[in-house]
Amino acid sequence: MGIHQEDKECLYEARGQLKDEVVEYKQLLTELKIKANDLASCCPKNPDTRQEAIKVAKLISENRCLSTYIKKKKKPPLKELKRFPIEYHKTIKKYKKYIIALSIIYIKEFNHIKRYISL
Repeated sequence: MGIHQEDKECLYEARGQLKDEVVEYKQLLTELKIKANDLASCCPKNPDTRQEAIKVAKLISENRCLSTYIKKKKKPPLKELKRFPIEYHKTIKKYKKYIIALSIIYIKEFNHIKRYISL
């Protein structure tokens, strides 16, 4: 088996893993009452705002209480999110669905999805 064939096999395996992650991700979004199709429209257009939303999503995923809340309750921890620094409140309020959707990617460690969307 040549290197070229091995590369093809790795590519097929990665595609399969990405597909599996996407299926699980969509299911989790559905449980949180977030439609995957709506994410594009609720994504921040401004790059700075988008980076701030990504930062908030990472903070949520790194906080055991918040990530556990999302996993168990299947809904965003709105009251707990209000405890974040005041500069994030406007971003959290306006882009709540987007931030929660990103948080799920970090919490569940969907590495193929992260690479695909460049997080």
